[in-house]
Amino acid sequence: MDELRPGDPRRVGPYELQKRLGAGGMGEVYLGRSRSGRAVAVKLVRAEIAADPGFRSRFRREVDAARAVSGFWTASVVDADPEAERPWVASQYLEAPDLGVLVQRDGPLPEAELRALGAGLTEALASVHAAGLVHRDLKPGNVLMVDDGPRVIDFGISKALEGATMLTGTGAVIGTPGFMSPEQATGGRVGAESDVFSLGSVLVFAATGRAPFGTGTVPALLYRVVHDEPDLSGVPDALRPVVAACLAKDPRERPGTDSLIDTLTAAREAPPAHRPTVVAPAATPPAAVAPVVVPSVAPAAAAPTATAPQVAERKAGPVRARAKTPAPGRYELAQQAPVSGGPGLAGNAGIFTIALVLSSVAEVGLIGNQVTMMSLIVVALLTTVLTWALRALVRARRTAAVSVGLDAAGLRLRHGRAEWSRPWSEVQEVALVRTRATVSRRAGFLLRATVPAGSLRAVPPQEFGVDSGAAGVTVAAARRSAGLTLRLDPAEARELSTALRRYASRAYRPEPESKG
Repeated sequence: MDELRPGDPRRVGPYELQKRLGAGGMGEVYLGRSRSGRAVAVKLVRAEIAADPGFRSRFRREVDAARAVSGFWTASVVDADPEAERPWVASQYLEAPDLGVLVQRDGPLPEAELRALGAGLTEALASVHAAGLVHRDLKPGNVLMVDDGPRVIDFGISKALEGATMLTGTGAVIGTPGFMSPEQATGGRVGAESDVFSLGSVLVFAATGRAPFGTGTVPALLYRVVHDEPDLSGVPDALRPVVAACLAKDPRERPGTDSLIDTLTAAREAPPAHRPTVVAPAATPPAAVAPVVVPSVAPAAAAPTATAPQVAERKAGPVRARAKTPAPGRYELAQQAPVSGGPGLAGNAGIFTIALVLSSVAEVGLIGNQVTMMSLIVVALLTTVLTWALRALVRARRTAAVSVGLDAAGLRLRHGRAEWSRPWSEVQEVALVRTRATVSRRAGFLLRATVPAGSLRAVPPQEFGVDSGAAGVTVAAARRSAGLTLRLDPAEARELSTALRRYASRAYRPEPESKG
Protein backbone atom coordinates (compact mmCIF):
# COMPACT_ATOMS: atom_id res chain seq x y z
CA MET A 1 0.00 0.00 0.00
CA ASP A 2 1.55 3.30 -1.13
CA GLU A 3 0.76 6.98 -0.80
CA LEU A 4 -1.19 8.67 -3.60
CA ARG A 5 0.97 10.10 -6.37
CA PRO A 6 0.66 13.66 -7.71
CA GLY A 7 -1.25 12.50 -10.79
CA ASP A 8 -3.68 10.24 -8.92
CA PRO A 9 -7.30 11.35 -8.50
CA ARG A 10 -8.44 12.24 -4.98
CA ARG A 11 -12.04 11.13 -5.47
CA VAL A 12 -13.77 8.57 -7.68
CA GLY A 13 -17.54 8.69 -7.58
CA PRO A 14 -18.68 8.99 -3.95
CA TYR A 15 -15.40 7.54 -2.64
CA GLU A 16 -12.45 9.53 -1.27
CA LEU A 17 -9.20 7.85 -2.31
CA GLN A 18 -6.59 7.46 0.43
CA LYS A 19 -3.90 4.98 -0.72
CA ARG A 20 -2.67 3.11 -3.78
CA LEU A 21 -3.19 -0.63 -3.52
CA GLY A 22 -1.61 -1.57 -6.85
CA ALA A 23 -1.75 -1.29 -10.63
CA GLY A 24 -1.98 -3.63 -13.57
CA GLY A 25 -2.84 -3.93 -17.22
CA MET A 26 -6.47 -2.96 -16.65
CA GLY A 27 -5.93 0.05 -14.40
CA GLU A 28 -5.02 1.30 -10.94
CA VAL A 29 -6.49 0.08 -7.65
CA TYR A 30 -6.99 2.45 -4.72
CA LEU A 31 -8.16 2.22 -1.13
CA GLY A 32 -11.27 4.38 -0.89
CA ARG A 33 -13.67 5.46 1.85
CA SER A 34 -17.38 6.07 1.55
CA ARG A 35 -19.02 9.06 3.27
CA SER A 36 -19.84 6.79 6.20
CA GLY A 37 -16.23 5.59 6.45
CA ARG A 38 -16.67 2.19 4.81
CA ALA A 39 -13.44 0.93 3.17
CA VAL A 40 -13.61 -0.26 -0.45
CA ALA A 41 -11.10 -1.22 -3.13
CA VAL A 42 -11.69 1.03 -6.16
CA LYS A 43 -10.38 -0.10 -9.56
CA LEU A 44 -10.08 2.74 -12.09
CA VAL A 45 -9.93 1.61 -15.73
CA ARG A 46 -7.17 3.05 -17.92
CA ALA A 47 -8.30 5.76 -20.33
CA GLU A 48 -6.97 3.96 -23.42
CA ILE A 49 -8.95 0.83 -22.52
CA ALA A 50 -12.12 2.85 -21.88
CA ALA A 51 -11.73 4.37 -25.37
CA ASP A 52 -12.00 0.95 -27.02
CA PRO A 53 -15.25 0.75 -29.06
CA GLY A 54 -17.83 -1.38 -27.30
CA PHE A 55 -15.87 -1.52 -24.05
CA ARG A 56 -18.43 0.28 -21.90
CA SER A 57 -21.32 -1.95 -22.91
CA ARG A 58 -19.28 -5.07 -22.20
CA PHE A 59 -18.01 -3.59 -18.95
CA ARG A 60 -21.58 -2.75 -17.88
CA ARG A 61 -22.72 -6.32 -18.54
CA GLU A 62 -19.79 -7.76 -16.64
CA VAL A 63 -20.32 -5.47 -13.63
CA ASP A 64 -23.98 -6.50 -13.52
CA ALA A 65 -22.94 -10.13 -13.64
CA ALA A 66 -20.25 -9.59 -11.00
CA ARG A 67 -22.84 -8.11 -8.62
CA ALA A 68 -24.64 -11.43 -8.87
CA VAL A 69 -21.57 -13.37 -7.72
CA SER A 70 -22.31 -14.77 -4.31
CA GLY A 71 -20.18 -17.03 -2.24
CA PHE A 72 -18.33 -17.24 1.01
CA TRP A 73 -14.94 -17.13 -0.73
CA THR A 74 -15.28 -13.95 -2.81
CA ALA A 75 -15.06 -10.21 -2.15
CA SER A 76 -18.32 -8.77 -3.43
CA VAL A 77 -18.69 -5.91 -5.92
CA VAL A 78 -20.50 -3.04 -4.15
CA ASP A 79 -20.55 -0.18 -6.67
CA ALA A 80 -19.53 0.78 -10.22
CA ASP A 81 -19.94 3.46 -12.88
CA PRO A 82 -19.44 2.19 -16.45
CA GLU A 83 -20.44 5.61 -17.87
CA ALA A 84 -17.80 7.68 -16.06
CA GLU A 85 -15.03 9.33 -18.08
CA ARG A 86 -12.81 6.58 -16.68
CA PRO A 87 -15.07 3.66 -15.70
CA TRP A 88 -14.54 2.24 -12.24
CA VAL A 89 -15.69 -0.60 -10.03
CA ALA A 90 -15.59 -0.80 -6.22
CA SER A 91 -15.48 -4.03 -4.24
CA GLN A 92 -15.33 -5.07 -0.62
CA TYR A 93 -11.96 -4.24 0.96
CA LEU A 94 -10.44 -6.92 3.18
CA GLU A 95 -7.51 -6.23 5.48
CA ALA A 96 -5.48 -9.38 4.94
CA PRO A 97 -2.25 -10.43 3.21
CA ASP A 98 -2.45 -11.96 -0.22
CA LEU A 99 -1.22 -15.50 -0.80
CA GLY A 100 2.02 -14.29 -2.38
CA VAL A 101 2.96 -12.24 0.67
CA LEU A 102 1.93 -15.05 3.03
CA VAL A 103 4.08 -17.67 1.28
CA GLN A 104 7.03 -15.28 1.02
CA ARG A 105 6.75 -14.47 4.71
CA ASP A 106 5.93 -17.90 6.21
CA GLY A 107 6.99 -20.36 3.52
CA PRO A 108 4.99 -22.94 1.50
CA LEU A 109 1.74 -24.28 2.92
CA PRO A 110 1.52 -27.85 4.30
CA GLU A 111 -0.77 -30.37 2.63
CA ALA A 112 -3.77 -29.82 4.93
CA GLU A 113 -3.73 -26.07 4.34
CA LEU A 114 -3.24 -26.64 0.61
CA ARG A 115 -6.38 -28.75 0.49
CA ALA A 116 -8.38 -26.13 2.39
CA LEU A 117 -7.04 -23.39 0.12
CA GLY A 118 -7.82 -25.37 -3.02
CA ALA A 119 -11.35 -26.20 -1.89
CA GLY A 120 -12.06 -22.57 -0.98
CA LEU A 121 -10.73 -21.24 -4.28
CA THR A 122 -12.68 -23.87 -6.21
CA GLU A 123 -15.93 -22.85 -4.51
CA ALA A 124 -15.14 -19.21 -5.27
CA LEU A 125 -14.60 -20.02 -8.95
CA ALA A 126 -17.81 -22.04 -9.01
CA SER A 127 -19.77 -18.97 -7.84
CA VAL A 128 -17.99 -16.78 -10.43
CA HIS A 129 -18.77 -19.23 -13.23
CA ALA A 130 -22.39 -19.59 -12.07
CA ALA A 131 -22.79 -15.84 -12.68
CA GLY A 132 -21.60 -16.29 -16.27
CA LEU A 133 -18.10 -14.90 -15.66
CA VAL A 134 -14.54 -16.10 -16.06
CA HIS A 135 -12.06 -14.51 -13.65
CA ARG A 136 -9.09 -14.67 -16.11
CA ASP A 137 -6.49 -13.43 -13.60
CA LEU A 138 -6.43 -15.87 -10.70
CA LYS A 139 -2.98 -15.54 -9.15
CA PRO A 140 -1.46 -15.35 -5.63
CA GLY A 141 -1.86 -11.57 -5.57
CA ASN A 142 -5.63 -11.92 -6.11
CA VAL A 143 -6.14 -14.37 -3.24
CA LEU A 144 -6.49 -12.72 0.18
CA MET A 145 -5.84 -14.99 3.15
CA VAL A 146 -8.47 -13.91 5.69
CA ASP A 147 -8.66 -15.60 9.11
CA ASP A 148 -11.54 -17.87 8.11
CA GLY A 149 -10.24 -18.77 4.65
CA PRO A 150 -9.20 -17.37 1.27
CA ARG A 151 -11.08 -14.69 -0.66
CA VAL A 152 -10.84 -14.22 -4.43
CA ILE A 153 -10.69 -10.58 -5.47
CA ASP A 154 -10.38 -8.44 -8.63
CA PHE A 155 -13.21 -9.19 -11.03
CA GLY A 156 -12.25 -6.05 -12.95
CA ILE A 157 -10.83 -8.07 -15.82
CA SER A 158 -13.33 -10.89 -15.66
CA LYS A 159 -14.83 -11.83 -18.99
CA ALA A 160 -18.43 -12.74 -19.75
CA LEU A 161 -18.63 -16.29 -21.09
CA GLU A 162 -20.38 -15.15 -24.26
CA GLY A 163 -18.74 -12.96 -26.92
CA ALA A 164 -15.22 -12.22 -27.98
CA THR A 165 -12.09 -13.58 -26.34
CA MET A 166 -10.58 -10.15 -25.63
CA LEU A 167 -11.82 -7.40 -23.36
CA THR A 168 -9.58 -4.67 -24.76
CA GLY A 169 -9.75 -5.45 -28.45
CA THR A 170 -8.05 -7.73 -30.93
CA GLY A 171 -4.39 -8.53 -30.58
CA ALA A 172 -4.17 -8.12 -26.80
CA VAL A 173 -4.47 -10.53 -23.91
CA ILE A 174 -4.92 -9.32 -20.34
CA GLY A 175 -3.65 -11.42 -17.49
CA THR A 176 -0.53 -12.53 -15.62
CA PRO A 177 1.77 -14.54 -17.94
CA GLY A 178 3.05 -17.04 -15.36
CA PHE A 179 -0.47 -17.98 -14.23
CA MET A 180 -2.63 -17.69 -17.35
CA SER A 181 -3.85 -20.71 -19.29
CA PRO A 182 -2.48 -21.85 -22.69
CA GLU A 183 -5.68 -20.82 -24.50
CA GLN A 184 -5.49 -17.40 -22.87
CA ALA A 185 -1.83 -17.00 -23.88
CA THR A 186 -2.54 -17.93 -27.51
CA GLY A 187 -5.63 -15.74 -27.86
CA GLY A 188 -8.08 -18.65 -28.01
CA ARG A 189 -11.53 -18.93 -26.48
CA VAL A 190 -11.35 -18.51 -22.70
CA GLY A 191 -13.88 -20.38 -20.58
CA ALA A 192 -14.26 -21.70 -17.06
CA GLU A 193 -11.55 -24.28 -17.78
CA SER A 194 -9.03 -21.45 -18.02
CA ASP A 195 -9.62 -20.54 -14.38
CA VAL A 196 -9.07 -24.19 -13.41
CA PHE A 197 -5.64 -24.08 -15.06
CA SER A 198 -4.79 -20.89 -13.14
CA LEU A 199 -6.00 -22.57 -9.95
CA GLY A 200 -3.50 -25.38 -10.54
CA SER A 201 -0.71 -22.80 -10.98
CA VAL A 202 -1.72 -21.05 -7.75
CA LEU A 203 -1.68 -24.35 -5.84
CA VAL A 204 1.83 -25.10 -7.14
CA PHE A 205 2.98 -21.68 -5.92
CA ALA A 206 1.35 -22.22 -2.53
CA ALA A 207 3.02 -25.63 -2.19
CA THR A 208 6.51 -24.66 -3.38
CA GLY A 209 6.88 -20.88 -3.25
CA ARG A 210 7.46 -20.64 -7.01
CA ALA A 211 5.35 -20.55 -10.14
CA PRO A 212 5.04 -23.83 -12.09
CA PHE A 213 6.61 -22.33 -15.23
CA GLY A 214 9.43 -20.39 -13.59
CA THR A 215 10.29 -16.76 -14.12
CA GLY A 216 11.62 -14.73 -17.05
CA THR A 217 10.50 -12.46 -19.83
CA VAL A 218 6.87 -12.34 -20.91
CA PRO A 219 7.52 -14.20 -24.23
CA ALA A 220 9.50 -16.92 -22.44
CA LEU A 221 6.77 -17.39 -19.82
CA LEU A 222 4.06 -17.57 -22.49
CA TYR A 223 6.00 -20.23 -24.39
CA ARG A 224 6.42 -22.31 -21.25
CA VAL A 225 2.75 -22.02 -20.33
CA VAL A 226 1.68 -23.13 -23.80
CA HIS A 227 4.28 -25.82 -24.48
CA ASP A 228 6.34 -26.91 -21.46
CA GLU A 229 5.31 -29.30 -18.72
CA PRO A 230 4.91 -27.62 -15.30
CA ASP A 231 7.50 -28.20 -12.59
CA LEU A 232 5.56 -30.06 -9.88
CA SER A 233 8.56 -30.96 -7.72
CA GLY A 234 7.73 -30.03 -4.14
CA VAL A 235 3.98 -30.55 -4.51
CA PRO A 236 2.80 -33.20 -1.99
CA ASP A 237 2.47 -36.63 -3.63
CA ALA A 238 -1.19 -36.96 -2.67
CA LEU A 239 -2.03 -33.67 -4.42
CA ARG A 240 0.22 -33.99 -7.45
CA PRO A 241 -2.30 -35.90 -9.65
CA VAL A 242 -5.11 -33.38 -9.11
CA VAL A 243 -2.78 -30.42 -9.68
CA ALA A 244 -1.40 -32.04 -12.83
CA ALA A 245 -4.98 -32.55 -14.07
CA CYS A 246 -5.73 -28.86 -13.53
CA LEU A 247 -2.64 -27.99 -15.59
CA ALA A 248 -3.57 -30.13 -18.59
CA LYS A 249 -2.86 -28.28 -21.86
CA ASP A 250 -6.19 -29.39 -23.35
CA PRO A 251 -9.06 -27.58 -21.56
CA ARG A 252 -11.30 -30.61 -22.10
CA GLU A 253 -9.00 -32.74 -19.93
CA ARG A 254 -9.21 -30.48 -16.87
CA PRO A 255 -11.57 -31.41 -14.01
CA GLY A 256 -14.72 -29.46 -13.24
CA THR A 257 -15.20 -27.52 -10.02
CA ASP A 258 -17.55 -30.12 -8.48
CA SER A 259 -15.09 -33.00 -8.89
CA LEU A 260 -12.23 -30.79 -7.73
CA ILE A 261 -13.97 -29.99 -4.46
CA ASP A 262 -14.72 -33.67 -3.89
CA THR A 263 -11.09 -34.61 -4.51
CA LEU A 264 -9.61 -31.83 -2.38
CA THR A 265 -11.87 -32.47 0.60
CA ALA A 266 -11.80 -36.29 0.46
CA ALA A 267 -8.69 -36.71 2.65
CA ARG A 268 -9.15 -33.63 4.79
CA GLU A 269 -9.77 -34.70 8.36
CA ALA A 270 -10.51 -31.30 9.86
CA PRO A 271 -10.31 -27.68 8.76
CA PRO A 272 -6.79 -26.45 9.53
CA ALA A 273 -6.10 -23.30 11.48
CA HIS A 274 -5.42 -20.42 9.14
CA ARG A 275 -2.51 -18.08 9.51
CA PRO A 276 -2.96 -14.71 11.20
CA THR A 277 -3.76 -11.67 9.10
CA VAL A 278 -1.81 -8.42 8.99
CA VAL A 279 -3.05 -4.88 9.42
CA ALA A 280 -2.95 -4.00 5.72
CA PRO A 281 -2.28 -5.85 2.47
CA ALA A 282 1.29 -5.75 1.28
CA ALA A 283 2.63 -5.53 -2.24
CA THR A 284 2.70 -8.65 -4.35
CA PRO A 285 6.17 -10.30 -4.23
CA PRO A 286 8.28 -10.70 -7.35
CA ALA A 287 7.12 -14.29 -7.82
CA ALA A 288 3.58 -13.10 -8.52
CA VAL A 289 3.90 -11.02 -11.65
CA ALA A 290 1.56 -8.05 -11.92
CA PRO A 291 -1.12 -8.13 -14.62
CA VAL A 292 0.13 -6.83 -17.93
CA VAL A 293 -1.27 -6.22 -21.35
CA VAL A 294 0.83 -8.39 -23.64
CA PRO A 295 0.64 -9.06 -27.35
CA SER A 296 -1.31 -12.15 -28.29
CA VAL A 297 1.10 -14.97 -29.03
CA ALA A 298 -1.10 -16.31 -31.81
CA PRO A 299 -4.23 -15.26 -33.69
CA ALA A 300 -7.57 -16.22 -32.20
CA ALA A 301 -8.14 -18.60 -35.09
CA ALA A 302 -5.05 -20.66 -34.22
CA ALA A 303 -5.81 -24.28 -33.44
CA PRO A 304 -5.76 -24.97 -29.70
CA THR A 305 -3.40 -27.88 -30.24
CA ALA A 306 -0.75 -25.80 -31.97
CA THR A 307 2.36 -25.61 -29.83
CA ALA A 308 5.63 -23.71 -29.86
CA PRO A 309 9.28 -24.32 -29.08
CA GLN A 310 10.42 -25.63 -25.76
CA VAL A 311 12.07 -22.98 -23.58
CA ALA A 312 13.78 -25.43 -21.23
CA GLU A 313 17.36 -26.24 -22.19
CA ARG A 314 17.99 -29.54 -23.94
CA LYS A 315 21.13 -31.59 -24.10
CA ALA A 316 22.95 -31.27 -27.38
CA GLY A 317 22.75 -34.23 -29.73
CA PRO A 318 24.77 -35.09 -32.82
CA VAL A 319 24.75 -32.79 -35.82
CA ARG A 320 21.30 -32.57 -37.42
CA ALA A 321 19.79 -34.86 -34.77
CA ARG A 322 16.35 -33.90 -33.55
CA ALA A 323 16.12 -33.43 -29.81
CA LYS A 324 12.81 -35.28 -29.80
CA THR A 325 9.89 -35.97 -32.05
CA PRO A 326 8.15 -32.61 -32.43
CA ALA A 327 4.55 -32.31 -31.36
CA PRO A 328 1.96 -31.80 -34.11
CA GLY A 329 1.88 -28.18 -35.19
CA ARG A 330 5.44 -27.45 -34.07
CA TYR A 331 8.81 -27.51 -35.84
CA GLU A 332 11.91 -28.25 -33.77
CA LEU A 333 15.56 -28.78 -34.63
CA ALA A 334 18.53 -29.28 -32.30
CA GLN A 335 22.13 -29.76 -33.42
CA GLN A 336 25.78 -28.94 -32.91
CA ALA A 337 26.39 -25.92 -35.11
CA PRO A 338 29.47 -23.79 -35.82
CA VAL A 339 30.12 -20.83 -33.57
CA SER A 340 30.51 -17.52 -35.34
CA GLY A 341 33.35 -15.15 -34.49
CA GLY A 342 36.99 -15.70 -33.66
CA PRO A 343 38.59 -17.38 -30.66
CA GLY A 344 38.86 -14.12 -28.73
CA LEU A 345 41.84 -12.13 -27.47
CA ALA A 346 43.27 -14.87 -25.25
CA GLY A 347 42.76 -17.46 -27.97
CA ASN A 348 44.47 -15.32 -30.59
CA ALA A 349 47.40 -14.70 -28.26
CA GLY A 350 47.79 -18.43 -27.72
CA ILE A 351 47.57 -19.15 -31.43
CA PHE A 352 50.22 -16.53 -32.20
CA THR A 353 52.55 -17.94 -29.54
CA ILE A 354 52.22 -21.45 -30.95
CA ALA A 355 52.78 -20.19 -34.49
CA LEU A 356 55.88 -18.23 -33.41
CA VAL A 357 57.40 -21.26 -31.66
CA LEU A 358 56.75 -23.51 -34.66
CA SER A 359 58.17 -20.90 -37.04
CA SER A 360 61.32 -20.53 -34.96
CA VAL A 361 61.85 -24.28 -34.90
CA ALA A 362 61.34 -24.46 -38.67
CA GLU A 363 63.72 -21.54 -39.24
CA VAL A 364 66.46 -23.25 -37.23
CA GLY A 365 66.03 -26.39 -39.29
CA LEU A 366 66.08 -24.55 -42.61
CA ILE A 367 68.68 -21.81 -42.10
CA GLY A 368 70.48 -22.64 -38.93
CA ASN A 369 70.84 -21.01 -35.56
CA GLN A 370 71.90 -17.62 -36.88
CA VAL A 371 70.00 -14.37 -36.51
CA THR A 372 70.09 -12.70 -39.92
CA MET A 373 67.69 -10.55 -41.87
CA MET A 374 66.71 -13.59 -43.92
CA SER A 375 66.00 -15.65 -40.82
CA LEU A 376 63.78 -12.91 -39.38
CA ILE A 377 61.84 -12.66 -42.65
CA VAL A 378 61.34 -16.44 -42.72
CA VAL A 379 60.11 -16.47 -39.11
CA ALA A 380 57.70 -13.59 -39.79
CA LEU A 381 56.28 -15.25 -42.91
CA LEU A 382 55.93 -18.65 -41.27
CA THR A 383 54.32 -17.11 -38.18
CA THR A 384 51.78 -15.24 -40.29
CA VAL A 385 50.86 -18.32 -42.32
CA LEU A 386 50.64 -20.60 -39.28
CA THR A 387 48.58 -18.06 -37.30
CA TRP A 388 46.08 -17.76 -40.14
CA ALA A 389 45.87 -21.56 -40.58
CA LEU A 390 45.47 -22.27 -36.87
CA ARG A 391 42.76 -19.61 -36.50
CA ALA A 392 40.89 -21.11 -39.47
CA LEU A 393 41.17 -24.57 -37.92
CA VAL A 394 39.88 -23.37 -34.55
CA ARG A 395 36.98 -21.50 -36.15
CA ALA A 396 36.01 -24.54 -38.20
CA ARG A 397 36.02 -26.84 -35.16
CA ARG A 398 34.22 -24.55 -32.70
CA THR A 399 30.60 -25.67 -32.25
CA ALA A 400 27.80 -25.15 -29.76
CA ALA A 401 24.48 -26.81 -29.01
CA VAL A 402 21.81 -24.80 -30.80
CA SER A 403 18.11 -25.34 -31.34
CA VAL A 404 15.28 -23.77 -33.28
CA GLY A 405 11.58 -23.99 -32.50
CA LEU A 406 8.65 -22.36 -34.22
CA ASP A 407 4.92 -22.70 -34.62
CA ALA A 408 1.86 -20.49 -34.94
CA ALA A 409 2.82 -18.76 -31.68
CA GLY A 410 6.27 -17.52 -32.59
CA LEU A 411 9.99 -18.27 -32.88
CA ARG A 412 12.52 -19.45 -30.30
CA LEU A 413 16.30 -19.69 -30.80
CA ARG A 414 18.73 -21.27 -28.31
CA HIS A 415 22.52 -21.10 -28.33
CA GLY A 416 24.03 -22.97 -25.39
CA ARG A 417 22.38 -21.40 -22.35
CA ALA A 418 21.33 -18.23 -24.16
CA GLU A 419 17.80 -17.86 -25.50
CA TRP A 420 16.03 -15.46 -27.85
CA SER A 421 12.27 -15.81 -28.36
CA ARG A 422 9.56 -13.60 -29.82
CA PRO A 423 5.90 -13.98 -30.80
CA TRP A 424 5.28 -13.40 -34.51
CA SER A 425 3.59 -10.11 -33.68
CA GLU A 426 7.02 -8.77 -32.68
CA VAL A 427 8.93 -10.17 -35.68
CA GLN A 428 9.17 -7.83 -38.67
CA GLU A 429 11.03 -10.21 -40.94
CA VAL A 430 12.47 -13.73 -40.84
CA ALA A 431 14.78 -15.23 -43.47
CA LEU A 432 16.64 -18.48 -44.14
CA VAL A 433 19.80 -17.64 -46.10
CA ARG A 434 22.38 -20.02 -47.56
CA THR A 435 25.92 -19.01 -46.58
CA ARG A 436 28.89 -19.64 -48.84
CA ALA A 437 31.75 -21.86 -47.80
CA THR A 438 35.08 -20.19 -47.01
CA VAL A 439 38.49 -21.57 -46.07
CA SER A 440 37.57 -21.35 -42.40
CA ARG A 441 33.88 -22.22 -42.58
CA ARG A 442 31.67 -24.76 -44.28
CA ALA A 443 28.61 -23.78 -46.24
CA GLY A 444 25.49 -23.59 -44.13
CA PHE A 445 22.32 -21.63 -43.50
CA LEU A 446 21.69 -18.47 -41.51
CA LEU A 447 18.26 -18.27 -39.88
CA ARG A 448 17.74 -14.57 -39.16
CA ALA A 449 14.82 -12.77 -37.44
CA THR A 450 14.53 -8.96 -37.38
CA VAL A 451 12.38 -6.94 -34.98
CA PRO A 452 10.91 -3.53 -35.85
CA ALA A 453 13.00 -0.39 -35.50
CA GLY A 454 12.63 1.25 -32.11
CA SER A 455 11.89 -2.01 -30.27
CA LEU A 456 12.95 -1.80 -26.63
CA ARG A 457 14.14 -5.39 -26.86
CA ALA A 458 15.88 -5.06 -30.21
CA VAL A 459 19.45 -5.97 -29.23
CA PRO A 460 19.73 -9.77 -28.78
CA PRO A 461 22.39 -11.57 -26.73
CA GLN A 462 25.79 -11.66 -28.45
CA GLU A 463 25.36 -15.37 -29.23
CA PHE A 464 22.68 -14.40 -31.78
CA GLY A 465 24.53 -11.47 -33.37
CA VAL A 466 24.22 -11.09 -37.16
CA ASP A 467 27.05 -9.55 -39.22
CA SER A 468 26.02 -6.59 -41.34
CA GLY A 469 27.63 -8.23 -44.38
CA ALA A 470 25.26 -11.21 -44.36
CA ALA A 471 23.03 -11.05 -47.45
CA GLY A 472 23.28 -7.29 -47.66
CA VAL A 473 22.10 -6.66 -44.08
CA THR A 474 22.74 -3.06 -43.06
CA VAL A 475 24.46 -2.16 -39.81
CA ALA A 476 21.18 -0.79 -38.41
CA ALA A 477 19.27 -3.97 -39.32
CA ALA A 478 22.03 -6.13 -37.86
CA ARG A 479 21.52 -4.46 -34.47
CA ARG A 480 17.85 -5.42 -34.63
CA SER A 481 18.46 -8.98 -35.87
CA ALA A 482 19.04 -12.28 -34.13
CA GLY A 483 20.29 -15.33 -35.98
CA LEU A 484 21.72 -18.82 -35.82
CA THR A 485 24.08 -20.54 -38.26
CA LEU A 486 22.82 -24.06 -38.98
CA ARG A 487 24.16 -27.08 -40.84
CA LEU A 488 21.26 -28.41 -42.88
CA ASP A 489 21.10 -30.96 -45.66
CA PRO A 490 18.77 -30.12 -48.57
CA ALA A 491 15.84 -32.06 -47.07
CA GLU A 492 16.19 -30.32 -43.70
CA ALA A 493 16.50 -26.94 -45.37
CA ARG A 494 13.27 -27.57 -47.29
CA GLU A 495 11.53 -28.71 -44.11
CA LEU A 496 12.57 -25.56 -42.21
CA SER A 497 11.59 -23.34 -45.14
CA THR A 498 8.19 -25.03 -45.32
CA ALA A 499 7.66 -24.48 -41.58
CA LEU A 500 8.57 -20.79 -41.96
CA ARG A 501 6.13 -20.40 -44.83
CA ARG A 502 3.43 -22.09 -42.79
CA TYR A 503 3.86 -20.29 -39.48
CA ALA A 504 5.49 -16.99 -40.50
CA SER A 505 3.98 -16.34 -43.92
CA ARG A 506 3.55 -12.65 -43.11
CA ALA A 507 7.18 -12.15 -42.06
CA TYR A 508 9.04 -14.79 -44.10
CA ARG A 509 11.25 -13.28 -46.81
CA PRO A 510 13.31 -15.69 -48.97
CA GLU A 511 16.65 -13.99 -49.67
CA PRO A 512 19.59 -14.48 -52.07
CA GLU A 513 22.71 -16.36 -51.08
CA SER A 514 24.69 -14.68 -48.32
CA LYS A 515 28.14 -13.29 -48.98
CA GLY A 516 29.20 -13.79 -45.37
